[in-house]
Amino acid sequence: MERPVVMWPVTSFNAVDEDAKGYAHMGDMEKFRQGVFAGMDYDNDDRVDFAEFSAWDVGFEEAAVEEGKPEAIFTARRILFALWDRNGDGQLTQSEHRFALSQDFRRADIDDDSVLDQDEYLIGYSVNLVMRAAIRPDIDVSAQ
Repeated sequence: MERPVVMWPVTSFNAVDEDAKGYAHMGDMEKFRQGVFAGMDYDNDDRVDFAEFSAWDVGFEEAAVEEGKPEAIFTARRILFALWDRNGDGQLTQSEHRFALSQDFRRADIDDDSVLDQDEYLIGYSVNLVMRAAIRPDIDVSAQ
């Protein structure tokens, strides 16, 4: 049985690629990003602070606990939040979130064709990289 830390990225890729094309383009990612931001912004002030960011979880916390690394999820979240909070004010705005995910998309697009296939998303997308490194650093994605 696969661990949630491995399966969640597959599930999230399928959510981004809601038309089941086998790839995601920036339009798909932006639509997904809007839903994610709205889901994190619990007080609807169009900003996400670290408490809101940390409260929003899609399975990584469960994976961390299962792996006996509950503290790893906090560290991974801190890293992601710091990467995305461009001005360091402790709040993510729509603009910062859009910019961060756009940059993450470009970084993961290994073949530079302006779309992410599932492998690119699983291997190179920042959320997956950070969570995998924190919770399951033993997973060799190059062998998958």
